[in-house]
Amino acid sequence: MERDKIVESIQKSKQLFTIPQVLGEMLEIMENEDSSVNDIANVIMKDPTLTVRVLNIANSSFYKRTEEISTVNQAVLTIGANAVKSLALSASILNLSPIRKDDENYARDPKMYWKHSLETGLGANLLAQELGHSSPEEALVAGLIHDLGILFLENQYPEEYEIVIERIKNGEDIIDSERMVFGIDHCEVGGLLGEKWKIPQRFLRCITDHHAVEKTSGAGNDVDQLVIITALANNLSRYDIEVYSDNLEKKLNNVQILNNLLDFPREKLDQVRIRMMEEMLDAASKFDIDIGNPTELLNQANAELCDIYLMVENLFRERQELSQKLLSEERHSGAIESLNVAVSTLAHYINNATMAISGRSQLLTLLLSNGQLKDNGDKLKKSLEVIDSAVIKIGATLEELREFTNMEGAKYYDHSKALNIEEQLKKRIESLTAERKADNASVG
Repeated sequence: MERDKIVESIQKSKQLFTIPQVLGEMLEIMENEDSSVNDIANVIMKDPTLTVRVLNIANSSFYKRTEEISTVNQAVLTIGANAVKSLALSASILNLSPIRKDDENYARDPKMYWKHSLETGLGANLLAQELGHSSPEEALVAGLIHDLGILFLENQYPEEYEIVIERIKNGEDIIDSERMVFGIDHCEVGGLLGEKWKIPQRFLRCITDHHAVEKTSGAGNDVDQLVIITALANNLSRYDIEVYSDNLEKKLNNVQILNNLLDFPREKLDQVRIRMMEEMLDAASKFDIDIGNPTELLNQANAELCDIYLMVENLFRERQELSQKLLSEERHSGAIESLNVAVSTLAHYINNATMAISGRSQLLTLLLSNGQLKDNGDKLKKSLEVIDSAVIKIGATLEELREFTNMEGAKYYDHSKALNIEEQLKKRIESLTAERKADNASVG
């Protein structure tokens, strides 16, 4: 497909990507620092759904207020004009028509787009808060609209975008795949849409540069912090379109590069990643966005567990093969150190994914115990118990893996004993299971 045809399609689009009136007015207000309380309130109140969403978010855990905010004017006065404008813009964006879905010939569930956009926006908001950014709500907006180009391409050219996704599944880069199929990528497409809509430049840069900034190296570069925050949140999201790819090293490298640019503590980054999943479920209800029911989320958690099991299994097999080779040769300190770093990095990634699944399982368990979910025949409860048990096994496996990564002194062990960890693993699983039962009993 030729690039010029895509550009012409963007310019002539009359339906999905013609900007709604309220969203257009909100964009104008975003650029007007002198907008009054009444100006902002009057635009928001033109759309009853938008009004409800803004009030829901103003009363949500975003702001942790004790008194209820009941009017838009009160919201502006309480949490600030800029915050309300950003929240209203976010809610307006989420009012866009969803991606069409052909049940027989569609590459992925359209909910995945909104899951990724919402999770990225919330992640960007959390990062901005931790970094002391002047307007965390603007980071939420940037995250929500960063993949606007994908929304356009998937909606307007679903068959062609299936080809892009197939190339991604085979390990190709999303930008390269899109350019190969369309002659243009989603960042440029999103930028053209943003210019057509007159989206403020600070958000437009996040749309056009959230992949380019990943190629930046070294702190101190003159890069917009909001762009880096958006790019980092994009890489932290578990619903990224490149989740189809097995190229975990690329994602890890991107996170490291972007995190270095922000000079953000790694332990806080892990906490943000876990909170992204937790807050997405709450925000989805506040924004009235369909990201799937508890059963769908549980099924996805099970699928992620299967992927992690396979990853751990392959990791152990590859490590054993490498260990046998290293032990049969003269020990080489550089090779051993490389092995330690590789295994440690993968263990960290698997541990983060496991924590996310565990957090989701605990949230569903809490909803179940509070009577907020129906569970005919205790099927959901039993499934959650299976997930909990699986998480324990993965945790125990990772602990054993960490103890075996250090090959120093391996020549003193009998070769078969050095690699046979089944007995130790069983003991560790029994110990962790007993601890979990004791914790649950004390809480009960």
